[in-house]
Amino acid sequence: MSIILMSAIPNSILGCGLHLTITPSTAKGVRQILFRTRPDLKEEEKWVSAVGHENTAQIYSVLLRREIKFNRMEVKPTPEDTIICGLFTPPRRLGEGEKWTEEEILSFQINWVVLNFYESDPIEAAEEQAFKDARL
Repeated sequence: MSIILMSAIPNSILGCGLHLTITPSTAKGVRQILFRTRPDLKEEEKWVSAVGHENTAQIYSVLLRREIKFNRMEVKPTPEDTIICGLFTPPRRLGEGEKWTEEEILSFQINWVVLNFYESDPIEAAEEQAFKDARL
């Protein structure tokens, strides 16, 4: 199981052939997911940053209260993976060498979503189990 932090949801993820659920979240909810991963894993193995822009990594670092590294990579989800994605449009484009202030970052409206991937449809499986339970 991997937890992957991203700043966009590419079409390749939506069309990866796996079933997925998309759940709205908050920065606090995302922090809880990042911190409750298996405690036996080393800190750097708990989750992977796939945030493709340095300024976005800076923004996420402030909002999530932990270092988020810039890491442009292709993501191919597998069953049981979780992708956390912060979707937003900054209020303006930064100039060359310019950085966001913490005050500006805290004012951004970011829509956090959590994507979970499954080999089979989890809703269909739950419905089948409920049907079996009702027959007993």
